Amino acid sequence: MNNKRRPFASVLLDLANRPEHREQFMMANGVLNGSELARELKVSQPTISRALKNPGHQPKKTLVDAVVRVFGVSAAQARGEEALGAPPTDDGRLSSRARNMAKRYELLQSGDKKFIDDMIGKLEAVAQRQQQVG
Repeated sequence: MNNKRRPFASVLLDLANRPEHREQFMMANGVLNGSELARELKVSQPTISRALKNPGHQPKKTLVDAVVRVFGVSAAQARGEEALGAPPTDDGRLSSRARNMAKRYELLQSGDKKFIDDMIGKLEAVAQRQQQVG
């Protein structure tokens, strides 16, 4: 573990600016959309605002847990105690929205994954029938 803790605001900005999240959390002018981030983290917008404006902000466990859930990092990384590591490489085949959906899928319980897989199977069958007809 690093002796020097990185400011939480810096961690949030780095995570939100990664290719797989940039489209969702960054505005066109490169500023973090705190409202969207708060909505996704399921915390209040003032909580995010305080975290971004106060360099010494120490996030509560609930906020750290939300960052871990949404961004897929460890609690130590979310608190700025460990380096984030390199962002995933973008091979250009998936949109940022698709990568975000895939990450969320991996966090689901097996029953929910089965339901989604079944629905995708049905959609693929419909698309295949349509191709055969058309």
